[in-house]
Amino acid sequence: GLRRICIELQNTCFEETGNLVKLCHMTLKRLVGGGKTRQQANVDRRWLGDGEEDIVIAFIAEIADRGFPLSHARLKEHVDSICKA
Repeated sequence: GLRRICIELQNTCFEETGNLVKLCHMTLKRLVGGGKTRQQANVDRRWLGDGEEDIVIAFIAEIADRGFPLSHARLKEHVDSICKA
């Protein structure tokens, strides 16, 4: 079953690389059944797209370069305005 497959892959990986990698048979079952990885699930839940993230990061860097680092509350205001746009 899936548990045995995971154990065999863990052993093979350890023999080839010396790194112990833990694999969960339930995670494998979920993925085989069409489930999402954590990364895929988190992409669906994020507030900002890639372009918006770049805008926020550039804005933070620009403000910090001017000597006015943002507080968390002020940064949230700017991010909220981007999300609403």
